Amino acid sequence: MQKNMSKAIPRLELGDVLKLKKPHPCGSYLWEITRTGADIRIKCLGCGHQVLMPRVKLEKKIREITPYSESALPGSDEAVKETFKGGAGGGVPRKP
Repeated sequence: MQKNMSKAIPRLELGDVLKLKKPHPCGSYLWEITRTGADIRIKCLGCGHQVLMPRVKLEKKIREITPYSESALPGSDEAVKETFKGGAGGGVPRKP
């Protein structure tokens, strides 16, 4: 018997803000997409570090996607943190 493999593939576009499952060493969970294709470049919104990784590997690490139209304007880190209810501390979400 085959399992239903109809898991939706996320649509990733330039400027989208991603919340990943594990934090970057700087403490931030938030990343902005700066390049798309077979490989995707993402930039940490906590420290500005950039990483290039295969799309398939990145898709497994994503917890949440905020489209560019709903996310903050580039350079407005405070609005991005508010989107994810992060607050201070490099975008690290606080537990309620």
